[in-house]
Amino acid sequence: MPANIDTMMYVKEVPWHGLGHKYETAPTTPQEIITAANMDWRVNAEKMSTPLHGDIPFFHAIYREDNNDVLGVVNKARPILVQNIDSFNAFEDLITSKEVTVDTAAALRRGQTVFGCFSISNKFKVLDDDIQHYFVVMNDHLKADGKVTIMHTPIRVVCQNTLSAALSSSQYKTRIPICDDGNINSELARKLISDAEFTISVLAEKAEKMATKKIDRNYIETVLDELFPYLDSKGDESLHTAANEKTAMIRDTFISECMGADNLSNYRGTQYQVFNALTDFSQHYFKNVEKAYDLNYRMNLLPGMGATESPSALVSKFLKIKDKIAA
Repeated sequence: MPANIDTMMYVKEVPWHGLGHKYETAPTTPQEIITAANMDWRVNAEKMSTPLHGDIPFFHAIYREDNNDVLGVVNKARPILVQNIDSFNAFEDLITSKEVTVDTAAALRRGQTVFGCFSISNKFKVLDDDIQHYFVVMNDHLKADGKVTIMHTPIRVVCQNTLSAALSSSQYKTRIPICDDGNINSELARKLISDAEFTISVLAEKAEKMATKKIDRNYIETVLDELFPYLDSKGDESLHTAANEKTAMIRDTFISECMGADNLSNYRGTQYQVFNALTDFSQHYFKNVEKAYDLNYRMNLLPGMGATESPSALVSKFLKIKDKIAA
């Protein structure tokens, strides 16, 4: 299957890549979720050895029990594996109570990583915007440390852009241990909802500050020069003409399509307009349009998940320099 997707399920709306199995009604238990996404298999670890050396200390091959497919190798004396079902069992109270609803669940790279994306039923607002809060549960079998990653992803409903970049790494992303103790899992589920509410409050505070900071054309030009700089010809202008023509198109697209978006009319002339324009640019305008169909690429747009050169880095860079630019 393309886009490094092994198996996938989604509810109602077809994902950007058009892959996976569609369900009109969301599964309501962890078992239903992994069955729907064809992730009802287990992983195990096997000590590595060679005919010459015998057992290799600490090294283990992590493999799927259903097909013996090796997912990778870990250097751990005692790998602690989190099974697919247990990734979601920890939040069973929330799932069965319908406080959260599964939106997507998938296995990537032959099952090396499995994740579920859940929407929280509580409704939130940041300034004038309705915010739908999602959290992603990601289980990387090659970490083998008994934990899963939780990522909070608040999204502007009007344009479906995630605002996670405005949050620090400790606010949008954490790793939590998984166990089979029902009481601990219930407490964990409660904490996840309270963390989501805290995330929204932090986001709202930062958005309000940006919305009060007025900017002018000079400010925007400086932002363009910082984020989309022209190449210096250094005496041979012909070498950089094509690159600078592309840069000019990118700058024009950013101004006309992103800064000029109708859904930013309430924030015109503020830092918050620039911030949202950059989230729009980084998530919907790609250097290579084929990247829009790569699930890994889309996951990498979440702050802290991608390379420093990814489009999402533009948002982070702006947040670092926004108050250093003279308006």
